[in-house]
Amino acid sequence: MERIVEHWWQADDARRLDGLVASVQNLSENQSYRSDLSLKNIRLFSNTAIMGLGASDYTGAEVIPPDRLTLNVVEAVVETAASFISSNATKVRFITEGGTRKDRLRAEGLTKFLSGQFYTTKFNEKKVMTFLDAAVFGTGVLKVFDEGKDLYVERVIPDEWLVDDVEARYGEPRNAFHVKDVERSWAFRNYPEQKERIATAAKIRDDVTYSTGMSDPVSLIESWHLPSFDGAGDGKHVIGFNTCEVESGGWKELCFPIVKFDWCKRLLGWWGKGIPEQLRGIQIEINMLLQKIQRLMNLASSKVFIQKGGRVNKAHMDNTEWGVVEYSGQNAPVFATIKAVAPEYYAQ
Repeated sequence: MERIVEHWWQADDARRLDGLVASVQNLSENQSYRSDLSLKNIRLFSNTAIMGLGASDYTGAEVIPPDRLTLNVVEAVVETAASFISSNATKVRFITEGGTRKDRLRAEGLTKFLSGQFYTTKFNEKKVMTFLDAAVFGTGVLKVFDEGKDLYVERVIPDEWLVDDVEARYGEPRNAFHVKDVERSWAFRNYPEQKERIATAAKIRDDVTYSTGMSDPVSLIESWHLPSFDGAGDGKHVIGFNTCEVESGGWKELCFPIVKFDWCKRLLGWWGKGIPEQLRGIQIEINMLLQKIQRLMNLASSKVFIQKGGRVNKAHMDNTEWGVVEYSGQNAPVFATIKAVAPEYYAQ
């Protein structure tokens, strides 16, 4: 018998929201490994035992643990890469080839327009943070959208973006979800026609990573289903909470409204690989060497060898400059400084 499954984008208005919320919750539960991986990566980068990526968890570990890294290779590589690659401002220039004076003036106008948009949307500042996301988490996401005549650019924390691993095996999923916690009062101001339903909305991702941090947060879900082909007419775009939809319509584009950057692409899947994953083995080995060197340094100390029965005034053995140690007998005391660490440890 043929299996018939009704997906969220195929459901009617009465059942679409329930299917959408269920899809997000299912992906969140099945992809908890991504939150764990992101947490490991940001801990290696920040050298802090962060509790999670949620609104309150990321500030939950202010005290640096005693086993902190003394040589954080991950942070050094990430910051160096960011300074070399993402520090320069992005500029777009329109040029003409064999055009008329009118064409050249239009090109100059478009160049100025885009420069103004980059400034208004703070694109270059957000681009740097997206690059850091890619370097640390493996993938950086920058969402571009419009409201009326205004254009906006928003940095998306990778843990807020969901795609189905099965569907994204070849790196080209047709469904994506952006789940972001927003203040309820913000939702009231932006969607006043749905105020009563928003008043009963709640967070839909109550795992440890997304613990409550704002005074009254609710989950805003934005979802896309790409059309089967150009002009197919089966694309879908929905924005809503777990109690109501606030926007719903078709989606004609063959891509999501994002700029995606991967630090290192994987052979399978949508997500990239970050620097902490690449350097984890090296960082662990460095930590082991530093800890061993530290133990050896603590064990090493200076010694004084005195002949048994020799008469030496021990009170004169202090840290005074040009100090004098008086002794009686033929054999003077021997002062020895033991080598704490073998040169081979530093050579590694």
